[in-house]
Amino acid sequence: MLSSWTRFRRPAIHLRFAEPIRLPEGAERAWTAQLSAYTDEIMLALARLLPAEYRGVYASRL
Repeated sequence: MLSSWTRFRRPAIHLRFAEPIRLPEGAERAWTAQLSAYTDEIMLALARLLPAEYRGVYASRL
């Protein structure tokens, strides 16, 4: 029975801390086109924190 528990090992976790992502004042009242631009800005900032092989569609835009 003990051998079945050895399969459940804790995974290695790596954390990376970065500067906060800040949007301009009034961003909460943005319309569709501006929301899309803000989303891209946030996703690009997050992609910069990832290794190149995990950046997906944002890799070509960095």
